[in-house]
Amino acid sequence: MSKLDELTADFARAPVPDGRTTNGWRIAIIIIGVAITIPAFLVGAQIGNSVGITSASIVFFAAAAIVSVVGSFAGVVAAKTNLSTAMIIQFSFGTRGAYAVNTVIAVSLLGWFGVTTEVFADAIQASSADLFGTQLSREFYIVSGGLIMTLTAAIGFKALDSLSLIAVPVLLIFMLIVLLRTIDGMSGSFDADRQSTGALGIGTAISAAVGGFMVGVTMLPDMCRYAKSSGHAVIASVFGFGVGYPLVLFLAAVPAIATGNDDFVITVLGLGLGMVATIVVAFATWTSNANNLYSNSLALSAMLPSVPKWALALVSGALGTALGAIGIIEYFIEFLILLSTLIPPIAGIYISDFFLVKRQQYDVAAIDALPVISLPAFVAWTAGFVVALTTARNLMFITGIPGLDAIVVASITYWFLSKYRER
Repeated sequence: MSKLDELTADFARAPVPDGRTTNGWRIAIIIIGVAITIPAFLVGAQIGNSVGITSASIVFFAAAAIVSVVGSFAGVVAAKTNLSTAMIIQFSFGTRGAYAVNTVIAVSLLGWFGVTTEVFADAIQASSADLFGTQLSREFYIVSGGLIMTLTAAIGFKALDSLSLIAVPVLLIFMLIVLLRTIDGMSGSFDADRQSTGALGIGTAISAAVGGFMVGVTMLPDMCRYAKSSGHAVIASVFGFGVGYPLVLFLAAVPAIATGNDDFVITVLGLGLGMVATIVVAFATWTSNANNLYSNSLALSAMLPSVPKWALALVSGALGTALGAIGIIEYFIEFLILLSTLIPPIAGIYISDFFLVKRQQYDVAAIDALPVISLPAFVAWTAGFVVALTTARNLMFITGIPGLDAIVVASITYWFLSKYRER
């Protein structure tokens, strides 16, 4: 094996060997690194400004409980098969049917990679100008940021693991500094339960907090396939989603309540913490966006088995960075949001298939003998997608959380149709 192969070995199309697995705490740190992202700061800030910190805390932990439970099921599927999301999908959708699903995943994650790279560039440009008085071009920050994130994704899980071990403690410490500086700056006048907008009800706020991470839950097998056991996968989900995610939302909410500003970067700059803002934005977008491209390359690997995963990551990263640099990606945000609503039902289908239909019996060696296309899976996928759209527009009500509704409906529909077909 060459040094390049050894560096980038990531088992994109095969089960992760037992000797390469790791404990749940390491995977939880990666999940927290993904959770610490600019969109999460915005969600936490908006919820905090709307309902006050007491109600927001209830919202954050309720959302975290929902996400961690669904994530635990997804993680166990991965831990028992040691396969990526893209490979697991083949058991329920069929070997060729999975191509359509993986294409949706790959395009969606590539688009969000481009969008997040732009967000990274804008934030770093603003904080660098404030801190150093420099005004380098936006394109410079997009290209340099995109390159670093692409190289991380090309190496794979090892790089994500190493990055998270450094980035997560730094991010949490710096966010805590922001929290303490905010409270100290209020000179005793801080009202944690000030409700400035009232724009969100408790149910809507929970929906927003859960919805922001349902795509991440669906793609969780990409990380949990490295778990030593099912128990370690549950540990990863519970501590990553159930503890880390609400902590990030809370740390973003308090400064927002204190300042009345939903923009975390502007809030931090206003506190005179320009260096902190720069480091937080850099690490937060790096950990989350590298994961976007990592899952994108795994989805592509399942469809293009003759191409190394690292090469697919490099090509996708270059494409996403180029789209961000020329500004074309902003015209596709509505399309990306639509694609994102297609992803959560996938989790419902493969969870239902593994636990209820196949009874945890996945023969990885016989994956090539699977059906080409599974009609029940595509019907269930469509049902989950339609339900997500209708509940998001308040045309029907199940749980009030569109992403969760999609998972539940897709799961039940797939189980019912699979059992009906057997009879």
